[in-house]
Amino acid sequence: MRVLLALCLINTSLIGQQPTQKQSSGLGFTLALDYMDMYMFRGRVLDPDTSLQGRFTLGLGSWSYNLFHHAGSSSTSEVPTFEAFEEYTHSVEYTTVRGNAVNTMGYRLYTYSAMWPDTQEIFYRIAHYNRWNPSYGVSYDIEAYRGTYIDFSLSRFFPLSIASRLEFDFDLGLSTGMEEKSNRQGQIFEYGPYSETLNHGSLGVKYQWAITPKLTFHAGYIYQHAFDDKLRDDPLTGEHNDYWSAGLRLLMP
Repeated sequence: MRVLLALCLINTSLIGQQPTQKQSSGLGFTLALDYMDMYMFRGRVLDPDTSLQGRFTLGLGSWSYNLFHHAGSSSTSEVPTFEAFEEYTHSVEYTTVRGNAVNTMGYRLYTYSAMWPDTQEIFYRIAHYNRWNPSYGVSYDIEAYRGTYIDFSLSRFFPLSIASRLEFDFDLGLSTGMEEKSNRQGQIFEYGPYSETLNHGSLGVKYQWAITPKLTFHAGYIYQHAFDDKLRDDPLTGEHNDYWSAGLRLLMP
């Protein structure tokens, strides 16, 4: 349960309260369900169709297991051979809290139903809880790309009431050393997903409402800009994108 309180520190507490470091070593889990009109991951459009995303997190002490599922609703017309996109991501994480900093390291396995190859990565992330809530992450792909993705984000919260708030987010992502990628027939269709440069940036706004101390509703909008020529030339991504989402998150017990 301790890791869930660290990972969901702000989202599951009553909005407007300061983060608490009271922790429990018991077993706990979170369930989340989101509806999105587009799925973007690290600056790339993976699914331009409306979809549902589910997430299950099981935590015990400092350890957690996460299962993410993206269920695409239909085929993508821009790429005729593109199947309805589906993704499962499994991760195992170890989280510690030091002062106002949350440190997370772990392993992820990405599996896809469509043309993208399955892949694995190890990652480290540190998030600071203060006025701007800066967060830094480094992920190293150990299978399909064998390169490094780095991201930086800022978040600012503005309470609207004791149970609701607005969140404004700013994110940047860059990469280095990404290798060429083949499909499952062994044909190279991509020479790494990114250039070795600043790849993308985004601005977002999110409304959050704590229906109860355990159940939170959120709705948000994100604008994305691609700086990388490889992202701009991608048939699904291009230079600009924007999308919205809405969902519920439940923390138990």
